[in-house]
Amino acid sequence: METCEVFFSNGYSLNVDLSQSAFIEVMSTEDGLLDNRLILLETIEGESIYVNPLQIVSVRTSFSEMAENNRNVWKESENKKKESHNLEAVKSLSENIKNME
Repeated sequence: METCEVFFSNGYSLNVDLSQSAFIEVMSTEDGLLDNRLILLETIEGESIYVNPLQIVSVRTSFSEMAENNRNVWKESENKKKESHNLEAVKSLSENIKNME
């Protein structure tokens, strides 16, 4: 599961079980602006806490998590390319067999 660390204007930080993009989505209105009401979140430790989005200074995702996500996306992309190539090879082989008959 992805996590992010949220930093507040009072110097405190909080680790939550959300990706950076999911956290920002939770903290934002439909218009993409930070919400101006308290929002209930659960920390990694299972603690419930109300957060004032207007006090957020920054949100950070660990580099290792980002790198792992990038590797996973790359692997999926490579697998799709291989599947596509294999499908084309099977079609070509099938056509060659038909032509031999």
